Amino acid sequence: MNSIDIFPWNEGFSTGVSIIDDQHKQLIQLFNLLASHVAYKTDIPALNIIFKELADYAIYHFETEEAIWHEYFPEDSLKKNHKETHNNFIATVSSLKNNENAEPVNVVIEKLLFFLSSWLASHILESDMFMALTVLGLKSGMPMESAKKQASERMSGTMRTLIDIVLSTYGNRVTNTLHLLREIKCHQKTESDLIQALKEQKESAARIQSLMDSALDAVVGMDENGKVIAWNPQAEVIFGYSREESIGRDVADLIVPPIHREAHRQGMARFITTNEPSIIGKRVEITGMRSDGTEFPVELTISGLLQNNKHIFNAYIRDITDRKKHEEAIYDLAFYDPLTHLPNRRLMLDRLEQKLRSSDRLNLSSAILFISINDFKILNTTHGHNAADLLLIEIAKRLQDNLYKNDTVARLDGGEFAIVLDLLNNEIEMAATMATKVAKKLLAAIGLPLTLQDIDYHCSASIGITLFINNVIASDELLKHAEAAMQQAERHGRNEIKFYDPDTQAGLETRAKLETLLRKAIPDELQLYYQMQVDRTGLINCAEVLVRWIHPKNGVISPADFIPLAEETGLILPLGLWVLETACKQLKDWEHVDNARHLSLSVNVSAKQFHQPDFVDQVLKVFKSTDVDPSKLKLELTESLLINNVEDIILKMTILGAKGVKFSLDDFGTGFSSLSYLKRLPLNQLKIDQSFVRDALIDPNDAAIVRTIIALGQSMGLDVIAEGVEIEDQRNFLEIHGCNHFQGYLFSKPLPLHEFEALLEIK
Repeated sequence: MNSIDIFPWNEGFSTGVSIIDDQHKQLIQLFNLLASHVAYKTDIPALNIIFKELADYAIYHFETEEAIWHEYFPEDSLKKNHKETHNNFIATVSSLKNNENAEPVNVVIEKLLFFLSSWLASHILESDMFMALTVLGLKSGMPMESAKKQASERMSGTMRTLIDIVLSTYGNRVTNTLHLLREIKCHQKTESDLIQALKEQKESAARIQSLMDSALDAVVGMDENGKVIAWNPQAEVIFGYSREESIGRDVADLIVPPIHREAHRQGMARFITTNEPSIIGKRVEITGMRSDGTEFPVELTISGLLQNNKHIFNAYIRDITDRKKHEEAIYDLAFYDPLTHLPNRRLMLDRLEQKLRSSDRLNLSSAILFISINDFKILNTTHGHNAADLLLIEIAKRLQDNLYKNDTVARLDGGEFAIVLDLLNNEIEMAATMATKVAKKLLAAIGLPLTLQDIDYHCSASIGITLFINNVIASDELLKHAEAAMQQAERHGRNEIKFYDPDTQAGLETRAKLETLLRKAIPDELQLYYQMQVDRTGLINCAEVLVRWIHPKNGVISPADFIPLAEETGLILPLGLWVLETACKQLKDWEHVDNARHLSLSVNVSAKQFHQPDFVDQVLKVFKSTDVDPSKLKLELTESLLINNVEDIILKMTILGAKGVKFSLDDFGTGFSSLSYLKRLPLNQLKIDQSFVRDALIDPNDAAIVRTIIALGQSMGLDVIAEGVEIEDQRNFLEIHGCNHFQGYLFSKPLPLHEFEALLEIK
């Protein structure tokens, strides 16, 4: 069946985005195929198949376009308006198709062809072209509105006239073609008449196309010997030769680079001899040469015809230098990090997919390395974005310098990089050894000193590795595995290398879920429990407040699970403040209760909470808001608090101590307290850790430690309390050696408020 190009592609339709242009060409090809079936077939079911293919491909194209434009116009009305043109297409075509039973089939088909041709021309030339020009403005750094304005200006004047000419020309072509089809139908012309008529239509269209292209492109005519016989003004502009300089000369010597001249001459000779074209009638991208010898990219279409038994060729040539630059810029924006010029996540995942297929085919292991620059956010905050950018650029260079050319290094986000190593080994253990060697080499390179804006800086990183040997696991899932391993390396002390472990990952996922629940739990699902502290006589003079998490579905969640998590994530800060506020409010309430007004409450304070610069201000604000007596509050500090900033600790304790707050050193004996620091701290109490109390009756070493702590407290004038007292013999041992206060299950387990208050009534 002969094909009718009722809507021939014109390069003026190019948007500069190759994937969109290729799909536009496919749409036009399907449209022309539909028109051809209309002309040569009366089989309606076959026609419906072509129509359905056209409609399905249009919807696929719309999805591709909308995904691409969404990257540049995620919330802009421009994208919404563009999508409306897609919806209009689908609605109109569906309406026409559904109306085929109400009108003659020929009428419906004519309406459909006319709508499709006018829609394709206006959609490509106006809507898509405007979007593409706006993107070019955005990539040059323009704000959105400025980019739109520039696009509007570029589509005005001469370009607007060209668009109107093209729309009018294509509209007339469709009208004339449909008129011709109707005439043939009415007069029962033979198929040969139809072919001849359509041939004449094509020749007429070719003349129109030639005139239009000559205004846009260089047109170079050649005889079968390769001599120039036509040279239009645009050829003069593009190549730098005047018409007079060009006519009669060998076209290869004029505009073809030396390296390609022989291939050009052989191609022409082959066509003349065999009539089998290599590029005749095709649109190709090649390299052209100007009069000054500079080479540049061109798009070439050559048509050939026979006149008086001699071949004549017309070459339509367009300078696509700017378009290539724009395509490269758009490609770079889509697939490369603009700062480091490394592949971004999208391109890295694409290359990982290729490695997965190669790994599966060759049965070789490979690896992904996930690298996180330690303390990158701190650098960004303290020294600014410029210093951080310089660091990223330098790290990117060091990574590239220490990898093979077939390895892929990508920047993901912030201070994070990923590396896909080339195929390593078919033995997984050997592959792991090789990946470790690479990772150690990268850590060493990253750790070399560098200077950032006159700042001497030392950098470190954490690296997670996951191995793969086939494409069973998806690429994005493998990247998650490498990231999970990196997080383990960070927790292990940083500047470490860790391999992905499924069991560890399961623990991390459980931890992540628990963290999400804890964020929602503060403060509504938290309760304070109270455990009494008694003196030698059994009088309750104080209680330690202990936080409990009562989840509505999971019940009581152990503090051993959520307190360390709160410390790691920083949630200990809002949690600790809530505990302090709630304890102070309770003390205030007890001021009016006879059996409770004498009580003090002991509140645990984490090292992270105490080291907050505004910790003292927070405590004083709580005092003010609750109007509590500060002398009723005892803060329990751990020995780990004393590792750093001792002077700051002493200052904070002194300020709060002046308000009446008391301090107890919790878990004494388990840490690394320096006696020289200990004697300077304004403490009121030492608390013997329950691990010593538990075994004091059976382990001479623990017994000696307990006696030493009690003696130390007495010598320093400090009260001493023992926690974890569970049996009477433990209490007696402690009392004999001078301990005055006790806490533990022998007296009471931690109780919710109402049970604790009931216990006070009994006492």
